[in-house]
Amino acid sequence: MKMRSVYIGLGANLGDRESAINSAISAIESELVENRAIKSLTISNIYETEPWGMEEGTPAFLNCAVCLETSIDLKSLLDLLLRVETDLGRTRSESKGYQSRVIDCDILCAGEETVNTEKLVVPHPHLASRQFVLKPLADLEPNLLVPGLTKTVKELLK
Repeated sequence: MKMRSVYIGLGANLGDRESAINSAISAIESELVENRAIKSLTISNIYETEPWGMEEGTPAFLNCAVCLETSIDLKSLLDLLLRVETDLGRTRSESKGYQSRVIDCDILCAGEETVNTEKLVVPHPHLASRQFVLKPLADLEPNLLVPGLTKTVKELLK
């Protein structure tokens, strides 16, 4: 597969949030380097954001985004992200709704690619409505036009 830009959102609201985000980025980069599947990695600023869709009193999140210039296929990338989450101590509950987490890694978009399976939807279905995703994405590529959307990230952020 050829190189293309893949954007990943990262968030954490439990424990040492910044350390978890930095550890996740390092683990993702290490594995992609080991597999010779990465050309570059760019990191947005980290933002503290109020929890979205969670009960009052939930700790604030730190959120950022990374842009990978990578050749890895999206299913393999998802498997890598889930492994990184588990390695950093994330446990997933079977209950419905959003939960606090040590780390969360989501594929936001990947060039012109679209995926719609039970395990993976790309572009991320809620990308356009979440400021905590759009703001870091705008740091990386404000003029990014996400497949299926008619506005750039900068326009969506407004």
